[in-house]
Amino acid sequence: MIGIPYQVAAANGLRGEDRDLVRRLVKAWHDHYDRNVLRHTYYTMRNRLVDLGISVPPELKNLDAACGWAKKAVDVMVEHSKFDGWTVNEDGAQASLNSIARRNRMRTLYRKATTSALEQSFNLYLVSKDDGGRAHVSAYPASVSGVTWNDAADCIEAAMFVVAMDRSKLYGYVEPAWVNVVTDEFVIRLKRDGTVWNAEYEKHGLEHLPVFMAAYEATLERPFGTSRITREVMGLIDSAVRANVNEEIAAAFAASPQKYLLGTDGDPFGPKSKWDAYIGSIFNFDMTADVTTPQFGQIPQPTMQPTSDNFRNLCGKMAAATGIHVSQFGQVHDQPASADAIYAENEPLILKVKDWNEDVGDVLADVAIACLATEEGVPFSEVDDRGLNILPRFRNPAMPTLAQVTDANVKIASVVPGYAQTATFWRSNGFSEEEIVTIRAELQDAMAREAAAALTADFFGASDGNGNTL
Repeated sequence: MIGIPYQVAAANGLRGEDRDLVRRLVKAWHDHYDRNVLRHTYYTMRNRLVDLGISVPPELKNLDAACGWAKKAVDVMVEHSKFDGWTVNEDGAQASLNSIARRNRMRTLYRKATTSALEQSFNLYLVSKDDGGRAHVSAYPASVSGVTWNDAADCIEAAMFVVAMDRSKLYGYVEPAWVNVVTDEFVIRLKRDGTVWNAEYEKHGLEHLPVFMAAYEATLERPFGTSRITREVMGLIDSAVRANVNEEIAAAFAASPQKYLLGTDGDPFGPKSKWDAYIGSIFNFDMTADVTTPQFGQIPQPTMQPTSDNFRNLCGKMAAATGIHVSQFGQVHDQPASADAIYAENEPLILKVKDWNEDVGDVLADVAIACLATEEGVPFSEVDDRGLNILPRFRNPAMPTLAQVTDANVKIASVVPGYAQTATFWRSNGFSEEEIVTIRAELQDAMAREAAAALTADFFGASDGNGNTL
């Protein structure tokens, strides 16, 4: 648990006009923190059994049952959204962005940030300077950041991040030791010294808020987006956990059906337990005092069919709620489907990923502009006004096979002259930027050697005009 105290708004050195802003940022964080923690609990499969008090015996209410559907709902979408760098129509800017992406490990950072955004509805990208004056990209989840929204401008007004934390041994929660507040002009560092908070101001020089929000399924009413772990998803997971517990109980009763013995005197097992008598190969019962024989019987064995049908029904509801194929939730089909059928079944998920790539693509384009402005030491607007056509690249969310991609590209190259020599041709075939650079360099070397060999052959095979070979 993290606790950000309102005392940060009373930090020494904090300007009067910024105190209300910091209070609003802390309040925005407090308003959503509990809900974010709850979603994270479901994502990490640490949610507790929600018992209806009907079918689960008291002795089994502490049974450790887990369901990974919340993690599946997030991770499957992350696996289909692959950021692959930026493309820009200027060689110098392209080289700079390639260096920035490689240095900041943007592919890995994007995967982590997207996981947090889909889990907690949004994540924030922060562009700052490192010790060498180069652009540094950081990402923060909603659980450690607060944001205020400007309705008139339809954008973020300011943002707050927890940079460093100290764990309280007394109260068992994490207390921040360093909080940054970012505005259009300043980065305000709020650091705790014991129980006293102190503020430091530093200009970032972009003249633009260097914080960019990637929100999942944002609307006009909900600019901060929604989580993939919705109330419906959490309710279905609660039902699935109960179904798992009920299935375990039903399986235990099915494995050892209950038996009964009527018409005995006292304890017929003597020193043996009922389990010892049950697993014994031979046992004998004498007649009772009134010369009657005890009656032995067995309660009908329960069937697993109702629990299986219930779980199958929950899998179908979960697939409808998340757009993920039902087989991802444990409903496995024995007969494999065709390639077209698989694509049709995954189409709802693919459409969601395409929408997300479009939304986050605009955010990453702004991140690229902020990175170039930071490295050049100019305001954000100056780079933005240059008309750079910065396009984030994403791999095809349908994840076609290499054979399918290659076949399509070969057909395109047959009707579009020169397409096979472009970087797009190699990129669409699944090659990374580093591999493309290496391949094109090797092809150029091979072409240069062939040209040199042809020139040498022409020279030594030439004639002096008198029939003599040079």
